[in-house]
Amino acid sequence: MAQNNPDVELNGTPEEIVGKMVNLREKILEESKRLSLLRESGLIARKYAAGCVSCEFFSRKNWKMYNLVQNNSTQFFTNGLIYDEQLALNLAKNKGSSINLSLDSGTNDTWRKIKGTGSFDIVLRNLERYLSKGALPKQFSLKYIMLPGINDNLADYSSLIVTLTKLGVDSLTVSRDMASRDPLWFSSDSGNQLLVAVGNLVALLHQNGIKATFSNYSESELNQIIEFARNDKQ
Repeated sequence: MAQNNPDVELNGTPEEIVGKMVNLREKILEESKRLSLLRESGLIARKYAAGCVSCEFFSRKNWKMYNLVQNNSTQFFTNGLIYDEQLALNLAKNKGSSINLSLDSGTNDTWRKIKGTGSFDIVLRNLERYLSKGALPKQFSLKYIMLPGINDNLADYSSLIVTLTKLGVDSLTVSRDMASRDPLWFSSDSGNQLLVAVGNLVALLHQNGIKATFSNYSESELNQIIEFARNDKQ
């Protein structure tokens, strides 16, 4: 969609990019108002969950999006770097709301390699703050994008499990890196390395009472992952 819609092509000078983002924000606000009216009219179910992407940009002063979703369940897609009181209030009031966050490491060193910043501890503290404000662990929808050679090691796995246990989170989605265009990870040999890495993590998750779900794997790959996980347990 981003390639076909000029409103979301964020290229150009910094000033042009800011202008496009402001324009996009206004369009999102208008669309949210229409959704609210549809919900009130009964044309959309009241339990319909809205979605908020890149919430950090929109949680600036004078942003009205929270006023539109504050009494409704909303999925917040965020990097977790910025703690937001309005988001915390929504989570506390709406138990159908959730934070969707990609937590791709268990250590700050690996987080820095992946994200380019040593903000791992900040993100974890923010999640703990949301819990302290009334959010429930089940409202955290966390994902681990497997990156063989980077975050497929015992140190990250072990620390990740400690983190999930501390937060009270009992499930984790393990995903393939679909952002990479490198066909290497779709070849048989390298693909096998990826599936072994996922299987090893899944085995540790299950041993610690944490459910694993999967994203962007074929049925045959899932069967291999399960087999690798079983072998790892043995």
